[in-house]
Amino acid sequence: MSRFHFIGLMTMFILIPQITHSLFTDSVLHIINSTGNVTCYLAFTNTSNDYHLCAIRVYTYLVDVNTSQTENVWDGIWFTNTFRPLIKTRNCTGFNNASDIGSGTCDPMPYETVQNITLCICATSNCNQNLETCQQSNRGN
Repeated sequence: MSRFHFIGLMTMFILIPQITHSLFTDSVLHIINSTGNVTCYLAFTNTSNDYHLCAIRVYTYLVDVNTSQTENVWDGIWFTNTFRPLIKTRNCTGFNNASDIGSGTCDPMPYETVQNITLCICATSNCNQNLETCQQSNRGN
């Protein structure tokens, strides 16, 4: 390759990203910045308002023969449904491939000490404060 072509290519590689919107010149935080507008309930911060979907997981433990205990886990979802692998691998009922929202029970893994897992994913603000609110949101009530 001649020296002229080399200098020309190097000049293009330096100038083109500076005068165009390039993926490599944007900060990572700007690229992954969420644009959602759904407010979700979260355990430690109470709410956050930049999600696309909200979720709640309810784990039911059997304490003794007559007593059960529940634990809630609240989530907000950006961009894609991060629960899709859980829904598929744990045979969750109440979900389909056409929509990310739904509500149903999931099979626990063999090593988990839970009796029952209920997952609900909804798409309205504050719909994941509790399981009933999430299920009502999905029904349109």
